[in-house]
Amino acid sequence: MTSTATSSGLYHEKQSLLRCGIHAINNLLQEPAVDQRAMDAACEQLVQADPSGGSTILSSWIWHPHRAPLGLGNYDVNVLMLVLQQKGFDMQWVNKTQRVTPETMDFDAVVGVLCNVITTGGLWRRILEQRHWFAIRKIDGLCFNLDSKLDEPMPFAGDDECRRFLQELLDTGECELFIVRRVASQEVASAPREP
Repeated sequence: MTSTATSSGLYHEKQSLLRCGIHAINNLLQEPAVDQRAMDAACEQLVQADPSGGSTILSSWIWHPHRAPLGLGNYDVNVLMLVLQQKGFDMQWVNKTQRVTPETMDFDAVVGVLCNVITTGGLWRRILEQRHWFAIRKIDGLCFNLDSKLDEPMPFAGDDECRRFLQELLDTGECELFIVRRVASQEVASAPREP
């Protein structure tokens, strides 16, 4: 994983394997808050919590319901939600029927937005569909696209331009948006913690 303090002073991890979920969380939180070990531990917690999805060591190495095999990444939404919950954050799905407006997307009231987009198209889409995670966050009064596939964070001209970008993603039908908020301290105390 490559992380740098960019010319703008922002923390920005770049894409490594299929670990965009890790990069998205770290770029959103502006620090190396999670790593592969934490994400894989969350995967195992999710499997153990679902008795019908049990797996052996061999089967979880080859196929896992919450990540790609061989430690490549490609973590699903449940893993990101659990890891963020363990860090004291809540991740809420944005209903696609709502428009992205100042009322539904107030960047000053949230930590940021996690975006999950389909990246494989064409004939092989059903077989090879991959999803890519990236973060949007307002930092020092300016919204940034913190996508790990970008060379550097991309600033938006303003909140409205960022909302238009997010609405265009939703309009494709190939994107899910999740608002990330900090959880009140008493709610965090009752949330499960990493071992």
